Amino acid sequence: MMFEDYLVSNNHTVINSDDQRQGKNLYWDLEIENGTRFEIKYDQKAWVYYHMKEHQRCPNLFLEHWSKTRGEKCGLYSSLGEADIFVYIMKNIDADGRHIGDYAHTFYLEPLIVWCEGKKFRTAPCSTSGDDNAEGWLAPEWDIIADQAFNGYIKKITFDK
Repeated sequence: MMFEDYLVSNNHTVINSDDQRQGKNLYWDLEIENGTRFEIKYDQKAWVYYHMKEHQRCPNLFLEHWSKTRGEKCGLYSSLGEADIFVYIMKNIDADGRHIGDYAHTFYLEPLIVWCEGKKFRTAPCSTSGDDNAEGWLAPEWDIIADQAFNGYIKKITFDK
């Protein structure tokens, strides 16, 4: 809803994939009037883990890429060819656990995947807060910012709380 509200506030007409599914597997969440499609992930835990681990310099983006149950690519790869832009929304909390706002990093999907493959990020299962059915790359936020020219980065969006 947060990103949909952002698009509408910027004068876009938005189609929600939930209204289009009708039994189909769709690997995009929102589409705007010009046909651009967005895959959106809302990470509520990245900042929690960041504050729990003293050695961690910044929060990590968890970029799902492998299905452990099916033994095949998933996540970012599933959206490739269906979504144009990947939106990664982070719930920002302070060291005391207070929610202080939300923001998103936006990327063109294909360059993001190529960049992740080349970086050889550490892989982690989604077992901490998920059902342990997938794995993802842990991309440090500072790495995302530092490599904007290579990873398809579009911009950062800050949402009102």
